[in-house]
Amino acid sequence: MTQPFSASDLILDVRMAPIHFQRFDPHCGIVKDFTAQLLVRAELLGDDDPRRDAHRYAGFDTASHRDEEFVDVGVLTFSFIDRGAMLDEREDPQQVFDSHSADLFQLYLDLFDRDTDDLKPEVQDCLDDTTYPGSILYLAKLTVKPEFRGAQLGPAAVYTVLKQFRFAYDVAALYSMPIEFENPTDEQRDALAGMYADIGFLQVLGTENFMVQDRNLLQPGFPARALKR
Repeated sequence: MTQPFSASDLILDVRMAPIHFQRFDPHCGIVKDFTAQLLVRAELLGDDDPRRDAHRYAGFDTASHRDEEFVDVGVLTFSFIDRGAMLDEREDPQQVFDSHSADLFQLYLDLFDRDTDDLKPEVQDCLDDTTYPGSILYLAKLTVKPEFRGAQLGPAAVYTVLKQFRFAYDVAALYSMPIEFENPTDEQRDALAGMYADIGFLQVLGTENFMVQDRNLLQPGFPARALKR
């Protein structure tokens, strides 16, 4: 359906995941998890749009947004892995990734050589020659609610995180899997990979859906071709 808003209307409410007390956690602080709610202002939908009440967002509690109404259109979860701190503290990278989650351990297997803990050559080929992966941004899961698809909010959310946190990471990584389809077709996979390619991600040779992006090669503006998909 044609949406009454566009990617330029997107607002992200970014919050760090809850931190629990740990008496002893050698990996504490190396991986930081975040959640970004994807929002648009309710006024853009119109008073008679049923989605306005059905997806109303009540999460803002700051004075600057207290008098505004927003609609929750999706969510993006992502993590920062401080590889520099990991090496400084002489932590075993495999243990750090594995102790966090199965998804993060799979990321380790796809990014690094298990014998040397260096980037795999096929990953390095996607990056600038001078890039050192001191910090990794892992874009874990992006979901745009079915009622709000078609306005390029997904790529806009990913690009906004890349841009806003561009000094906090060196390499970004994701898996271009269309989670809204139980058994996605090749066409659906290719469409999603193309969407990420529009904002600077490159597919790692020899993989089906693993893509990386070099902070040094981040485009200064949201590419116009991404708005045409």
